[in-house]
Amino acid sequence: MQRKHRPFVSMWLRRTLGPGFFVAFYAAGVSVSWANEHLKVEYLIFTHQGPFQSSPKQDTRHNHLLALDELSSVDTDFGKGHSLLSDSGVLKAHKTQLSASPFYRVTLHAQAAIPISGEISPVRFRVKRKGVAKASDIRIVFQYNGAPSHPVTTSVLYTPPSGEALTPEETAPSQPQETRPVPWIIRDSRRLALGEVQYLVHPNFGMLFVLAEQR
Repeated sequence: MQRKHRPFVSMWLRRTLGPGFFVAFYAAGVSVSWANEHLKVEYLIFTHQGPFQSSPKQDTRHNHLLALDELSSVDTDFGKGHSLLSDSGVLKAHKTQLSASPFYRVTLHAQAAIPISGEISPVRFRVKRKGVAKASDIRIVFQYNGAPSHPVTTSVLYTPPSGEALTPEETAPSQPQETRPVPWIIRDSRRLALGEVQYLVHPNFGMLFVLAEQR
């Protein structure tokens, strides 16, 4: 015997599940936006107090150009949402320990608010230390892909006071190799857990950063 109620059941399921799925997807979108709006990336950069070393694996021209491309590819205002921290933040205890050590020097401590879109603006700092004629040039970009797994790609170009970092427009003209500054480069991609402090390493400097809730 053929059951005649199946078309009705099928139609009822489509009508019922359709709005249900829409509500579920909408709620998920709202929760991700809400999560982004209440998160920040806090970061701390420090140098190693010792003879500077070269890092052939990291400080290559290829990595330099890739990092410059990442810095220029983010379509947001440069430095927007970033702010310096002095005596607060999740990394305050780490900053205190590094500052007390003769082996490290804290260069900067800052944070970046994560907007609803999840797209964090790149930032550039020029840090001048007392007694040093030139400033360090530090450029950072976080590429954040949002909740729930929190994957973050980080690129850092750190040019010490001995030279100035190249801009994309300055990469074309040819310069003698001995006069061309070579920035220290960190490029990394990893998934983050909320509140878990991450450490990125280079022979000459390091970076601590953490995904945290804004307070």
